[in-house]
Amino acid sequence: MTHCSDGSRVAVIDIGSNSVQMSIIDSVERAPHHFYNEKVTCLLGKGLRESGALNPEGRIKALSTLRRFANLLKQANASHVRCVATAAVRAAEDGPAFCEEVQLRCGIEVEVIDGLQEADLAAKGVLWSNYRADGIVCDIGGSSLEFCELDNGKIGQQATTPLGALTLMESQSPDALISTELKRVSKQIQANGRPFYLVGGGWRALLKADLVRNQYPLSILHNYQTTQSSLQDTSQWIAGFNDTSEMAKVCGISKARADILTYIAKLPRAFKTHFAPSNYHVSAYGLREGAAACITQTDLDADPLFRGASQYDYQLSRFPGFGEVLHEFLYPLFDTLPNWEQRIAHCAALLHDINWQIHPDYRAQASFNWPLQTSLLGITHKERLFLGLALTFRYGAKSRDVEKRTSASLLSAEEMTNAKVVGRALRFGAMLSLGEQYSLGQLAVDETTLRWQFPATTFETLSGSVVETRLNAVAKALGKSVKIVLT
Repeated sequence: MTHCSDGSRVAVIDIGSNSVQMSIIDSVERAPHHFYNEKVTCLLGKGLRESGALNPEGRIKALSTLRRFANLLKQANASHVRCVATAAVRAAEDGPAFCEEVQLRCGIEVEVIDGLQEADLAAKGVLWSNYRADGIVCDIGGSSLEFCELDNGKIGQQATTPLGALTLMESQSPDALISTELKRVSKQIQANGRPFYLVGGGWRALLKADLVRNQYPLSILHNYQTTQSSLQDTSQWIAGFNDTSEMAKVCGISKARADILTYIAKLPRAFKTHFAPSNYHVSAYGLREGAAACITQTDLDADPLFRGASQYDYQLSRFPGFGEVLHEFLYPLFDTLPNWEQRIAHCAALLHDINWQIHPDYRAQASFNWPLQTSLLGITHKERLFLGLALTFRYGAKSRDVEKRTSASLLSAEEMTNAKVVGRALRFGAMLSLGEQYSLGQLAVDETTLRWQFPATTFETLSGSVVETRLNAVAKALGKSVKIVLT
């Protein structure tokens, strides 16, 4: 396998037991974008346990899909392609012949990886999005279920099992199989009481059902978190549907996914016995992103949120780079915030100008929605909302309007107030320069006063009625009075 680190476009094809998927990724340092995604359900692993061979119909469909992918790759100008096959192909008697046929008919070299490699790539995919993930990655496919320890962003022990969705559906005694395999895994990895990061379409379908049942205020599945008890309630809720088509419609998932949910729901119940997870996190990033990270030699220790925010700053802002200047100037207003809020305030400063081209009447609303609709990495749901609030206040949103439309249940009253402080501070600071590099002065906050000190030589540039109005708005949000000092 070749590597690239020049920011070029890369592609990863995943030939799984259930589906064949391709992701083409614009590899921009630590903040990549999915240029194109396509998934086709082929069911290569259907009947594998009984026949020992790939599903004939699935094989035909997979070859057709891979021919299409090969043609698309020529158009996409991908500089690097990696095609991996997982449990079904590695276990099937005709797996090697299938790989040869793919090479001959599609011009794609297939790399058959083992279960531990699969676990490693899934873990790297989780770290692509969550660089400080700490817990157990659990990646479900059609024919296997992999586990991998993560210790504050570092990959540890791995384990593989045959507990895939298709395997469970076709097993005569799925509960016994689950118990036997998880008992073995519990001796290999240190999972007790730790968060579980769930990777794979089967998990996403189950957690989507949990999200819908809970009437969760956001529709974002990536980084959705839930509890053991909630999943148990969701399992009972799923069992209450007489028709999986109805369940699929209610949950917004495919009929094929709905058909396997009752089997996948058995796993968290067994996890409670063998691992007692503290909670569950959905990761939309997994094997394909992990494979892409290997190609691009991505530094998974770097914070993807700041790389992404900087990228948007330079692409969309009028004055690229001013966000860092603004953050440095405003930092005295942020340094008493909790660490996670300081991090998001910094990000908000980098993004403070990206919506300047939107009509002024809609900037506040667009800025609130932007973090909820953009594929930023390294950010939780609560942090997305905090960022959205800060950006909407940056464009002059009123508190009463924000309270009507925000998903307030995810933020405390104090967190909403802090987001208002950040946003009003950005609104004030953003008007002090149109890109020129001069001193904006120094801000300081004590128990009663917000103090702004700057040179008298810049008075005509920095002063003005609108500037003072916005400064007073910051002080009001802080509960302080204002003092301006010329030096």
